[in-house]
Amino acid sequence: MRCAEAHGVDPASAESPRILTAGELREPQDVASQLIDLARVELDRLYGLVRPVGYVVLLCDRDSLVIAHRGEASEAAQYRR
Repeated sequence: MRCAEAHGVDPASAESPRILTAGELREPQDVASQLIDLARVELDRLYGLVRPVGYVVLLCDRDSLVIAHRGEASEAAQYRR
């Protein structure tokens, strides 16, 4: 329950998450572009390990915003929220 303890995210909340537009997401990704570039190979490697059991890999910034991910495109809609 790290998200609940560290970030105050209530897993029982019925409140919908705020989903950023592509334009809103571009700025945080630009700020973290060097980190994303450095992490790219490791994200791919880690996803290769967890893919067979159906997991995704999310790289988040310090505000818990997903700035890079690895997962099946066909399942992306269910992870959007």
